[in-house]
Amino acid sequence: MEKKSDFILEIGTEEIPARFLLPLFEEIKAKTERSLKENRLLFEKIECFGTMRRIVLGIYSLNEKQLDAELKIKGPSKKHSLNEDGSFSQVALSFAKSKGVNEKDLFFEKVNEVEYLFAIKKEKGRMIKELFNEVIPQIIYSIYLPISMKWGSGEYSFIRPVHYITAFYGGKLVNLKLFGLKSSNYSRAHKFLFNNKKIKFFGKSIGDYKVFLKKFGVLPNFEERKNIIAEQAKAIQKSEKLDEDLLNENANLVENPILLKGFYRKDFCNSIPNEVIYSVIKKQQKCFPSKSGNLFFIVADGRSNGEISQGYEQVVNARLSDAKFFYEEDIKIPLSDFIDKTKKIIFLEKAGSLFDKTLRLKSLVAYIAEQLNFAENKDKLIRATQLAKFDLSTHLVGEFPDLSGIMGRYYSLLSGEDPIVADAIKEQYLPGFFGDKVPDSMFGAILGIADRIDSISSCFAAGIIPSGSEDPYGLRRAALGIISIILFKDIKISLSDLIDESLSLLKSDDSNDLAQKIKDFILQRFKMVLENDGLEKDIADSILTVADILPEAYCKAFAIKSVRDKEWFDKILLASDRVKRICKGYRGSIDKSLFLEKEEKELYDFFILKQKDFNEKTLKRDFVSSLKVLSEFADILNTFFDKVLVMHEDEKIKNNRLALLSQILSLFEAYADFSKILVLEKTKNENE
Repeated sequence: MEKKSDFILEIGTEEIPARFLLPLFEEIKAKTERSLKENRLLFEKIECFGTMRRIVLGIYSLNEKQLDAELKIKGPSKKHSLNEDGSFSQVALSFAKSKGVNEKDLFFEKVNEVEYLFAIKKEKGRMIKELFNEVIPQIIYSIYLPISMKWGSGEYSFIRPVHYITAFYGGKLVNLKLFGLKSSNYSRAHKFLFNNKKIKFFGKSIGDYKVFLKKFGVLPNFEERKNIIAEQAKAIQKSEKLDEDLLNENANLVENPILLKGFYRKDFCNSIPNEVIYSVIKKQQKCFPSKSGNLFFIVADGRSNGEISQGYEQVVNARLSDAKFFYEEDIKIPLSDFIDKTKKIIFLEKAGSLFDKTLRLKSLVAYIAEQLNFAENKDKLIRATQLAKFDLSTHLVGEFPDLSGIMGRYYSLLSGEDPIVADAIKEQYLPGFFGDKVPDSMFGAILGIADRIDSISSCFAAGIIPSGSEDPYGLRRAALGIISIILFKDIKISLSDLIDESLSLLKSDDSNDLAQKIKDFILQRFKMVLENDGLEKDIADSILTVADILPEAYCKAFAIKSVRDKEWFDKILLASDRVKRICKGYRGSIDKSLFLEKEEKELYDFFILKQKDFNEKTLKRDFVSSLKVLSEFADILNTFFDKVLVMHEDEKIKNNRLALLSQILSLFEAYADFSKILVLEKTKNENE
């Protein structure tokens, strides 16, 4: 029986930003699992955990030896492998020699109707100790780094500089080399509680290692740190429920969380909006504002003393004093002055100032309102658009950018603007992220769509197109915002027309090419939404080719999902595929006088009848019934193909028949590109 032991790798680093830790752990875990399977190494399970100062990879019950393997290796084709007398050619013999096999291990096998030479090579499993320096560096060096740093000689890069490597297998030191560092059996204790001292591990298992780290002040498990913070908050205030995102972030900012109390001056509670107070405490100081008076919570790392709380209180009070000053200065200034200031704030070099953007937004919201027949209080929509960006020129938002829209609402109300206008100014920034709430009002929804499509179009026109992880202007988030608003508010507007309108206001060159790029960009985010909601990839791909009014496209896609296991749905796929292969992109008009056979006349009459039926059901958004209409074409098309020669020798007759088929295909493709959908095996259902 093979011997099994736990493997532990710890990479000690400078502090890794909290937002990167959990994705980093997930990636290391996934890549380790893939690598171990590829290398024929058996294990029980894998964990990756740690803190901002250490990444720990734990592999439970890892076999000490690879499995033996019998490898089938493909070589040259048969014609290059044999001499005229049937003996192996020099090419074949060289192949055998390079793979370390004998002639008796060679054989031929067909691949796509062509015979190739193959070799069977038996490979004995190697000991795990021989593989560590191959497998582990390959995993670690392949990790995607959202940001990277170089240190020392600059030879290596990682998410943060690496200070030490610890590696064990079965409690014994593994000699590894990573980032130019040799592994040791020493870790580091907590930075503050134990002054970051070197600590030697004497255990054998991953469980022993976790206990070892805890003994020296390090809680290596994210969920444990998170629960401790939440429980300590409830111990102070029973009804306290901490912000989940901030809680996750704080759990990855410390190795040993201790919750402390802090207090800001009570006079701020009535002199500045709560959102300003929360922005200072949450966004800038990463602390938790309490719902009880002027209390806030601080997450300290291992230490509990008054100096920490006092330090935070001094910073928070100083920032709130600044905010109060800016707020009081802002409310003295008329909104019109702030609007004038936006003329001097550049939005984008090739798209002008914020004032220029506002002018485009006025045209865009008017266009969207017209498309949606949104006439009620249209003057308020236009007013909200005029004021949409004024707060970006205020003192307070200049200092606290995350308050844009929020302060626009406050300042508008203080200036006597209609609450509908003020709310729209705030709501234009919703949703702030994927899954966030969308605007409650149509005013905010229309303004939000206009703002985002203008930003995307402006950036694309300026050549600023997201690539890889780079998206400095948040265009992916803007695209998801458009999609979320359109879907949740059921806004029936043509995406293509919206993009064209936006580009026309920019007076952009190559607008046709840009329009397609922008639409593809947005539809890729739409595909992500569909798949996130449980849609299969092939159905999503089929819908993207015709997606334009997104709520309809969404419903069409899930209508397909609901019936793809029905036998009648396969008729659509087969009929569509056969027609598409014959048409080969042909498009033309039908001349009824050129019909010779009764089957083509019957098919034409059937098409006219079912086209009307299909359009009526689609207009009612009864998409399952629309699909059933398409399935009814299968039998009559089979009869047509059996009785009628499409490729007639008379060119006019042939083209007329192709035109008929192409119009039927257009009807199918008005719903989806069915060629992208896979035919599933069906389980016979007698009641279907």
